Amino acid sequence: EVSISGMNSTQEEIFGMCSLDGEEIEVCSGWVNNRPNLMTVDINPDRHPVHVGDGQSLPIDWSNRFDRWYCDPPYNKRTAEKMYGILLPSWSKLLTEGARVTKPGGLLFLLLGDVNLQWHPEGTTRIGWFVLSIIPNQEARAIHIYLKNVDAITGSSVQMKTKYHIQTLN
Repeated sequence: EVSISGMNSTQEEIFGMCSLDGEEIEVCSGWVNNRPNLMTVDINPDRHPVHVGDGQSLPIDWSNRFDRWYCDPPYNKRTAEKMYGILLPSWSKLLTEGARVTKPGGLLFLLLGDVNLQWHPEGTTRIGWFVLSIIPNQEARAIHIYLKNVDAITGSSVQMKTKYHIQTLN
């Protein structure tokens, strides 16, 4: 049994299990604490991210830079507009940018509302998703997990084993 004090601690528990020595990026980072090897990206400068910007369009020189990408965007139009004062970002654009900036063999995590997102960008493998509920409001969240293929540049099929000990056949 895990004691959870809120969504941020839940994310940290789940994503923290996948920690590694390489560089990480958190897009739509909100109030995520900056730490070594973590690039936080948020459109709101009041949240004090390392990089202020839109996660749907990251700097071009960040291609294949990060070992792990994760993103916690607003889950619906109402939340985006009322809580964040922005338009709802496109999940496909966020995930496509995530795949671009993640190194081959790296992991991508996308946290959404209760959505089973089957689509994934070219050059990635959808590993799976799981749903969790957070107290006190009992809203469901879905964490989608992807692997950037080692052969993402050529698009050919290969069998691979990454440093995460995940084996897959594309």
